[in-house]
Amino acid sequence: MPAASANLSGQYRLDIGCDLAWQDAASNTSGVNWYLNLVKLSGSGYWSYNSNPWSVTVAGQNWSGGFTYDFRSYSVLTLASGSKTIAHAADGSAYVSFAGYAAMDSPSGSANPSGGMWLPALASTPPTPRLASASSTPTSLSATFSISGDGRSAIQEWQFAYARDGDSYAFMSVGSGSWSLPFNWGDRDPSTLHRVEARCRNGVGWSPWTGPNLLGTQSGMRVSRADAWSAPDAAIQVSRGGQWVPAPTRVSRSGAWRAAS
Repeated sequence: MPAASANLSGQYRLDIGCDLAWQDAASNTSGVNWYLNLVKLSGSGYWSYNSNPWSVTVAGQNWSGGFTYDFRSYSVLTLASGSKTIAHAADGSAYVSFAGYAAMDSPSGSANPSGGMWLPALASTPPTPRLASASSTPTSLSATFSISGDGRSAIQEWQFAYARDGDSYAFMSVGSGSWSLPFNWGDRDPSTLHRVEARCRNGVGWSPWTGPNLLGTQSGMRVSRADAWSAPDAAIQVSRGGQWVPAPTRVSRSGAWRAAS
């Protein structure tokens, strides 16, 4: 129970306190309850039927009013109490400041204690993932995504959106954790561009999509089988100096044959 106190006189003290009441990750808010108490420390007790002033400020919101007292019959008087909803920052943090004031006409005195408290950080949706690594062959693509944090809630699912550039997306859900499982996409055509996006979900909700990542398959050889083009079953080999070695792939550019890239 975070609280602050200040003496009005040698016999009386003013306390202000603030307590956490609830938290809601979905709205990124918390609720706090506050109170302002006047406490008799010693003596037989003073009384006043005049209106004595009090005021409270919690997280920038103000309350005020007046009070009477008769400390002959009690030692603690609650001058005011209430509640306040607190919005957390994007990173889930929130700090609450509080201050109180009260004055007594008998014995004469006033006090204005103040303090503050950090609320427990709230979970939030994950940050936007990034493409961590990618690789390709003439007929396949592989991509792995990662995030810099999980929003203080464990990652439960990854989702990929993928398509040949210009086509509509298909979707796939896989795995969990701060790194995605590798997204492997086979049976592709050589020298073609593809779009791959990713997002992830924790206990609060989904991260933003990464946005399109353009990945290209490598240049490669295709063979015709039964009127369908497909990749060779094995690497193409050529004989050089009596030894079989992988055949280099060449493409024609501006009338000249060059190494494929």
